Amino acid sequence: MGHKRSRERMAEIYPKLVGGMVQNGIDPAAAEQLFHMLEGFADYGFPESHAASFALLSYASSYVKCHEPAIFLAAILNVQPMGFYSTEVLVNDARRHGVVVKPVEVNASEFWSFVDGEGATRLGFHIIRGLGEQQREALEAALGRGPFTDLEEFAARTALSKDALENLAIAGAFAPWFATRRDAMWALRGLDEREARGELGRGMDVEEPAAAFAALRPREETAFDLWGTGVTTGPQPIAHFRADLDRHRAIAAARLGEMPNHLVCKVGGMVVTRQRPGTAKGFVFLTLEDETGLINVIVNPAVYERNRRTIRTSSALVIEGVLQKEQGTLDILAKRFWTLDTDGTTEGVHARNFH
Repeated sequence: MGHKRSRERMAEIYPKLVGGMVQNGIDPAAAEQLFHMLEGFADYGFPESHAASFALLSYASSYVKCHEPAIFLAAILNVQPMGFYSTEVLVNDARRHGVVVKPVEVNASEFWSFVDGEGATRLGFHIIRGLGEQQREALEAALGRGPFTDLEEFAARTALSKDALENLAIAGAFAPWFATRRDAMWALRGLDEREARGELGRGMDVEEPAAAFAALRPREETAFDLWGTGVTTGPQPIAHFRADLDRHRAIAAARLGEMPNHLVCKVGGMVVTRQRPGTAKGFVFLTLEDETGLINVIVNPAVYERNRRTIRTSSALVIEGVLQKEQGTLDILAKRFWTLDTDGTTEGVHARNFH
């Protein structure tokens, strides 16, 4: 609508809008301020139909995320890749909001993620590396014929590729049948060898001592999860390196709100987004994630150029900067950077980069 018409329309709704806000307990001065903010927006805002559609989607999404967070998580995982954050970040956020997330597991998972009878989000086979739309039809058909009794039957009925089966083993999907993920991978190797020997060779099988494998360390389990699926239902990866961050005296994300404004401090975590908008005059914006939450980082152009390689190539960082607290937002204005050595643990998580 034109500027004149928009002003006329705002004048018409002024008494009802401001009066309604006051009746609902909003201070009259604040109500006036809100009205003038809306009045200014009316001169250049989206067309009403466009704005209304965005508002409806935002409201509906926010409502479901607030009241049915497990359903929201399953739904948003099933339409990846999309949006701003990776699947690992979405899962971690849901867990911080009380959602129980269960891993991919043979005879428990379906192709798509879903909410089970206990109200938990059960991850689906679709998040396994190498299991995409091409395998969906065959896998869903195999799942529809009932539960699997062992690995050999699963491999035969699903006819999945060797890589897909190995990624399932790495992700722990065969946990009901094996003591460790290494046992599952060893069993897959045995299947390959039997297949290669043919019918005659299989008839010559001999009993061999069972191989014994060391249990995976927690950090190795996390690395296996991230490699196989891009997410983990165990500890958030940075939890394994909190001792290293403590040596840097890095403050956890959840504690930043307690800190004084303009504090010079260190933070650390996985890099989950990198942004360098063309309209930001060379400023770079990073998002880190540690085991307690997300950290927003602002990098001015000069600091970025001095630390460009570290910022662009490190999967996890320690950053020193100044804490800025304004209108409920927390940012770190970065000054110095160090690579946080995670010994390959976080390599399965890839930051969303917007340049």
